[in-house]
Amino acid sequence: MAQTSKSWVWLLLAAVLLPGFLMADVTATILGVITDPSGAVVQGVQMKATNVDTNQSSETTSNDTGQYRILALPSGQYKVEASSAGFQTFVVTGVALSVNEQRRVDVVLRVGTTQQEVSVNANALQVETTNTQLGEVIDEKKILGLPLNGRSYIDLFGLQTGVAPTGTRNEGPGTISVNGQRENSNGFLVNGGDVSGAANFEAGVQPNLDAVQEFRLITNGFDAEYGRFSGAIMNTITKS
Repeated sequence: MAQTSKSWVWLLLAAVLLPGFLMADVTATILGVITDPSGAVVQGVQMKATNVDTNQSSETTSNDTGQYRILALPSGQYKVEASSAGFQTFVVTGVALSVNEQRRVDVVLRVGTTQQEVSVNANALQVETTNTQLGEVIDEKKILGLPLNGRSYIDLFGLQTGVAPTGTRNEGPGTISVNGQRENSNGFLVNGGDVSGAANFEAGVQPNLDAVQEFRLITNGFDAEYGRFSGAIMNTITKS
């Protein structure tokens, strides 16, 4: 019993002393509004997002204003389905989600039966209009295809506009200046956990290059979850 009590004490201390630990979002969201051909919103529509690689799916229902939001989706390729009595089933394929992305998929339902189906392909060049964050996603293709000295994905931060090296690595890996901010203003996240070094907020943990699925370098307009940093956020996710 005493050992159990001590364990709970350490867990409480960790929660207090490490408030940013595992708080950052690494999953994506699909959202949008559902209308009929006349432009009227349709409520109670069953929405389903399926990861085509793992076959895992998440479902929700559109509200009284025709809006829906499917949360906590791991990055990957998705198929989105909308079905409601009196309308044809609407299917969107090729919906690519990246780390911490909010992807808008609006749906127009046509009158018919659910056995009838309307299929479309998502636009590959999608502007993220639901999020004010500025930054670029470096995916696995770029990580493995571009030449690197030392096989450290951190060297790819320079692909982003406004990123400049500090001229020395004595302060630790990843000590870069973003948009003129100090190098110790940056934050490093791996799978949602804060791995910033205690001294200079350098990259305290660097996953192996072959284990990295993608990362997003956020340079401005951070969401509230990143409020403690003023420079840039390196949000990295590893392969499942």
